[in-house]
Amino acid sequence: MQRFTYFMGRKHVTFYPGMTRLPEGSAPRTNNISHTITVDAEIPKGGAEGVLICLGGDTAGWTLFMKEGKLIYHYNWFDMERYEIVSKTAVPEGEVELQCEFMNETNILGGPATVRLLINGKEVAKGRVEKQPFGRFGIECLDVGMDNLSPVCKGYAHKLPFAFTGKIKKVQMDFEGPMAEMSPVEKLEMQARMD
Repeated sequence: MQRFTYFMGRKHVTFYPGMTRLPEGSAPRTNNISHTITVDAEIPKGGAEGVLICLGGDTAGWTLFMKEGKLIYHYNWFDMERYEIVSKTAVPEGEVELQCEFMNETNILGGPATVRLLINGKEVAKGRVEKQPFGRFGIECLDVGMDNLSPVCKGYAHKLPFAFTGKIKKVQMDFEGPMAEMSPVEKLEMQARMD
């Protein structure tokens, strides 16, 4: 169960560059809730790389980033299973809209989800996350524009904080589905039934 926070019950949340080290317990909940992340960014001539937004760290979490011109979503399930979805095409230069759609396939906590990556509204990759944590990913934070603490993805561990080299205008998160609608009491009851 998530404690009451400023973000609880909100369907839309917008973050701006510089929003870093927001503790997971205070951040919007993303596991077991269908959500879309939309990043309005500007890619300079020659391309960009780095973390757009991430939550968690080397123990568990997710990260949306660019590397070698591609848009990548990496999901770390307690360092036991990792799922990575990579765009088939490169992110173009100039102003872009980068999206990650995370859609639960079931209302059961910990169940699978389908992930789609879109660039300027066009699907460029699709994949699946088989498992989600029932509760939190761990004790790390949500960061916009970098990964401040331990790396969610081992693929950029040597480049920490892997700050984004383009320009992020804003990051919007939109939440939907039954898990986004459940009250804290309903979530607690559901977790109790699963024990």
